[in-house]
Amino acid sequence: MNRQKKNILLIIPNLDFGGAQQSFVALSNELAKQHRVTNVVFNRHNMAPYTFTAPLIDLGVPASASLLSKVKNFFTRISKVREIKKQYDIEIAISFLEGADYVNLLSKEKDKTIVSVRGSKKHDQDITGWLGFFRHYVLLPMLYRKADYIVALNQGIRQELISHYKLKSPIRVIYNGFSTQIVGERTGEPLDKDAENLFRWPVLINHGRLSTEKGLEQFIAVIAALKKQKVICKFLIVGEGPVKSNLQQVIADNQLKFWEREGEQNFSPDADVYFWGYQQNPFKFLARAKLFVLPSLHEGFGNSLAEAMLCGIPVLASDCPYSPRELLTPGLTTDQPIQQAEWADFGVLLPQWNTPGVVKAWANTITGLLSSEEKRQLYGLKAKERISFFSIEKTAQEWNDLIDEIT
Repeated sequence: MNRQKKNILLIIPNLDFGGAQQSFVALSNELAKQHRVTNVVFNRHNMAPYTFTAPLIDLGVPASASLLSKVKNFFTRISKVREIKKQYDIEIAISFLEGADYVNLLSKEKDKTIVSVRGSKKHDQDITGWLGFFRHYVLLPMLYRKADYIVALNQGIRQELISHYKLKSPIRVIYNGFSTQIVGERTGEPLDKDAENLFRWPVLINHGRLSTEKGLEQFIAVIAALKKQKVICKFLIVGEGPVKSNLQQVIADNQLKFWEREGEQNFSPDADVYFWGYQQNPFKFLARAKLFVLPSLHEGFGNSLAEAMLCGIPVLASDCPYSPRELLTPGLTTDQPIQQAEWADFGVLLPQWNTPGVVKAWANTITGLLSSEEKRQLYGLKAKERISFFSIEKTAQEWNDLIDEIT
């Protein structure tokens, strides 16, 4: 289909190692095939090695600690983005993450604005205190009403925006998309010697940004329970993030050992938990693991969950708001959190962390899957079948359709 090329601006606060950032780059590169795309980031601090096919403009406005500096930088960003919109004659401006959403909406000129809501605001533990109250009840509902369109990452987020924040702007769900071909090509890449040594044991894996909402600190109790039951396995964490030191303390508090892959440090076969840091190719680790675990407190889409499913390994996920349920149990009709393990069609859904007996439920489910190769093969095949629905081509088509619709 021949589309009329549009001048499109994509805005994001940072380009670190998060799922939203990966999706931002993927969307930019897909839209650049059809349109004139310009990307904007507030600053390049901790920027991951992403590759863009369209230009990336760094505003050079850093994060700040004091309230006065935050306010000053906020208005500086608005001013700079407004000038970019004028300079590039922007027709559509798309923002990822809340800080970029505010800047996008307040810098509006003649452009149509789309905000892409990547996760739950209601369940975000970082939105606290008087500033959190202001964001929940003033900033977010007031400013998001100014958007020409809101794109939610899943049905749960869409319903939250409508029922909790009373938003009436057109809201559409567009899921993240993934390339089966690229993942398939990268799963076969060789491991280094340390990783080969690790995979001599059955490995549970989690990959992504190490942050509070990922629930890793809570999950360590499951690893401790498995060790107490003498279940033979190792827990591999692929990723970096702000809670790593806290997480390592939790491991020590549970009388467990961890090993961190740094420099020339010799591999330790005695550890229970292994930190492998950020990896440009997590797929070669995912493909060799026995199980993928996602113990999150809340999720936007769960890119890491989807990537594990693409690799064809069984997945276990917390029944958190919102995406794991939509991915693993699309036929589940109840809105109530589950109270026990749900062995669904495409993976296993586990109760939230405030549920009595949740650690035992996780440990029993992991033990059951590790002891049954037949179950693992079945759930691996079903996971891969399910995630094939979320192709990058389908996602790009839906975004292009929306762009055509609002211009």
